[in-house]
Amino acid sequence: MQNHFKNIPLRDIAEAWIKSQVGEPAEGQYINLIYTLAQRMRHICEYQPAVIAANIPHYGLSDEAVLNECTRACNSFRSAMPQDLKDVIARLERSHAAKDVEDEGDEVAFDADAAESLAQFLDTTELPPLPPCIRQFADIAPAGFESVAVLSTLPVLGTLGSRLRATYWTRQQVAPTFFVCIRGEQGSGKSFVSDMAEDYLSEVQKVDDYGEELMREYKKKTRKLQLSNVKMNAKEAEERIPDEPTPILRIIDPKVTQPALLKIMQHNDSLHCFTVAPEIDTVRKSLSSGHGDISDFLRQGFDNVRYGQHTACDTSFSGHVDVYYNILYTGTPRSVDKFFNTDTQENGFMSRFIIATLPYHPFEPREIWGQYSSAQRKVVDQALKRLNDISIEHYSITDKEGKEVPYYEAKDIYEMKLPWLNKYLDQWRSTLLDKAGKAKCVAPTVFYLRASLTGFRAGMLAWFLYGEKGGPKVKEAVCQFAAWVANSMVNGLVDSYDDYGELEKNFRFKQLYAMMPDEFDRDQLLAAVKEMRITSSLQRITSEWNKAGVIESNKRYGADKFKKMG
Repeated sequence: MQNHFKNIPLRDIAEAWIKSQVGEPAEGQYINLIYTLAQRMRHICEYQPAVIAANIPHYGLSDEAVLNECTRACNSFRSAMPQDLKDVIARLERSHAAKDVEDEGDEVAFDADAAESLAQFLDTTELPPLPPCIRQFADIAPAGFESVAVLSTLPVLGTLGSRLRATYWTRQQVAPTFFVCIRGEQGSGKSFVSDMAEDYLSEVQKVDDYGEELMREYKKKTRKLQLSNVKMNAKEAEERIPDEPTPILRIIDPKVTQPALLKIMQHNDSLHCFTVAPEIDTVRKSLSSGHGDISDFLRQGFDNVRYGQHTACDTSFSGHVDVYYNILYTGTPRSVDKFFNTDTQENGFMSRFIIATLPYHPFEPREIWGQYSSAQRKVVDQALKRLNDISIEHYSITDKEGKEVPYYEAKDIYEMKLPWLNKYLDQWRSTLLDKAGKAKCVAPTVFYLRASLTGFRAGMLAWFLYGEKGGPKVKEAVCQFAAWVANSMVNGLVDSYDDYGELEKNFRFKQLYAMMPDEFDRDQLLAAVKEMRITSSLQRITSEWNKAGVIESNKRYGADKFKKMG
């Protein structure tokens, strides 16, 4: 449904016209005001009463009464667009243009000299300023889980804010698409992702539940007709056999096959589908079945481009769709390594993922997630509602049997202009490439480019969560968050890329381990990491050593202190 005219929200136009002509209307004016306003709005709403009714104030009147007035206005004598509406639109256009110019000039400074080495530059040990909703989730995460918790929210929130768009430096308009994979040993606590996704996507699930109910009713009716063996001519068949529903379905089971997923996406109006997979092996087996290649399909999904297949089978999907897909996978290191094999490195599949690793302390009790306070819950719920409200429209229609039924469709895209974020990430890329060259880091350049795009997507999500307002401090927080996400992605890719190296090791980072004294703390480890120009995070290094059983990090040695075991 239309929501904008000349990139100006229709609601803003309606409210500006009311303010210019009436000011604050009195109670007795409501009906006449709605009719007069609808006569104006019809010129920019293609004479659609439902569009007008959805974008003007109702002043406490029923939806039916407002829609009747809008219908009456659209059916009245047609004329040229009134000058008072033209003046309002022209004024709003000037206001939006001035805001864009202000945004262009409001840059965030990037300190290229803040980090001396590549390891310092990519260090993600300290969390950046976090936007609302994401900050609250990190606050209740167990110690050591904070970074992974932050990254895990991105595909979930990106699904809710599916209609967000912003222009990236390559001049492509990008959507909030995120591929996140979390590695963790058995019993390390990976299951938190399913609980978080279920909580945050509850409104999306309601739409899916309604769509699945429509499909069940359709199958029940058609099955009943098939069993009846009643002979029908073409006209009778048209009247008695219901049309197959095409509901929006977005939360996708990890066991879905590729043809089935393409068929679902065909009817989703470019809204993101979402899959959370507690076991990544399930995805590998399911999406590889049927037609097509899993890496080819998901690569198109990351870039949000058209993908499809042509088959001679009537029961399989045949055609092309725009692929919008957010994914959150978890698995043990072994199953993740199977998913990201040598072929996926070479074809660019792996380089589209944020790969994060959970800490592993086998001899320590598992930490428990906290609970939201009422204030935290309120912030989270408000953020989730704002994201969902810009993505999907809900209203009622009359079906073939004359009943009022719910109807859902995607809203218009919600575009943000972020030139200052583009400039900041441009400097981030340049600095990273310079430091990587000096450190003779062999990681493919594409890691940095894909991380930059993912960082931009995280930044656009953060800017929306901050309410799209705030001075230099808020923009700086958004830029720092975007860079932190990008750095996290580079670190995860470099770590995973190293896993496929040809060096035979009993455990990883063996040379670094040999440099360390029998007992050491975090600062000593960081100094050694910088000296050896290692780009992996300290959390990843200590996690690998814990897993191999070569260090002990019990609390009796103090915070951030470690003891060699071999």
